[in-house]
Amino acid sequence: MSTKHVRLTSYSDRIFAEFVLNLLQSAEIDCYLRSDDVAGVYASITASSGVHIWVREDQAQEAIELLQHEKISF
Repeated sequence: MSTKHVRLTSYSDRIFAEFVLNLLQSAEIDCYLRSDDVAGVYASITASSGVHIWVREDQAQEAIELLQHEKISF
């Protein structure tokens, strides 16, 4: 079982990124958000470098298929 994570996608809207994260987690996909700016502290600020969703490498294809099925851009 792989424990390496890969970046799946990025969004400029943290709230939407959290929605996608919750969708992935509800499908038992190991994932997390990463952002290197203040958007996590001040949610009303658009993340300048984006909010990135990372998934476990061996679940990346499953995550892609789920987002495609739900018609969520990534």
